[in-house]
Amino acid sequence: MADEDEKKAKIVSDESWKEEARKEKEKLQEEKSPESKSSADAGVAEGGEAFSGGLPPANFLTMVQSFRIQALYCLGLLKLPGAEKSEVNLDAAKHNIDMLQVLEEKTKGNVTEEESKFITQVLHEVRMAYVQLASPA
Repeated sequence: MADEDEKKAKIVSDESWKEEARKEKEKLQEEKSPESKSSADAGVAEGGEAFSGGLPPANFLTMVQSFRIQALYCLGLLKLPGAEKSEVNLDAAKHNIDMLQVLEEKTKGNVTEEESKFITQVLHEVRMAYVQLASPA
């Protein structure tokens, strides 16, 4: 019996912590001015979430953007700062494009309209870049 009471107490404790965190997040969002919610501001991600520690928030759009950047890098369209040139790796680029397609297929119907449009746009962009580079000249 005592074990059951301890489990219930832990569950209540966990749930109350989650509720407190949710309330704090809502309060912070209400306090933000319209200007600070712009995704164009430095240190602010799409959706108005502030970057913590210089990193973007862990969300669907950030994950899609990560695969996009990796694909563009592998296609030689992005280079590292200080690098003289970037190398093309079509196999790695195709892998990242395939990962984006899997992500699109597996999340279909479970993402917002904005997220759906974004991944569709990104897939089109990286596929076209891949075709241009992979096609014989």
